Amino acid sequence: MRTFVNVYHVTDRDIDQMLATSWADPEDALLFEAALQLEADFLITRNQHDFESRLVRAVSCEGFFEALRTERGLSYEEMKLPA
Repeated sequence: MRTFVNVYHVTDRDIDQMLATSWADPEDALLFEAALQLEADFLITRNQHDFESRLVRAVSCEGFFEALRTERGLSYEEMKLPA
């Protein structure tokens, strides 16, 4: 699973930037910056409208799996993950 998912380590600097942000929701700012740092293809969220950017594509869970299927030819049901 770790080859498919990246985990970002949040630093004190990241928290300081989040607290100083002008975003309406500082937690969204933190998630967005983490996605940028990871060079993420997707940011999976229930509130996509809070992440209107061309730098990171915000999608719902359903949208993520749909994109995997249509854009990358991957079906979650068929994926073999390491034990």
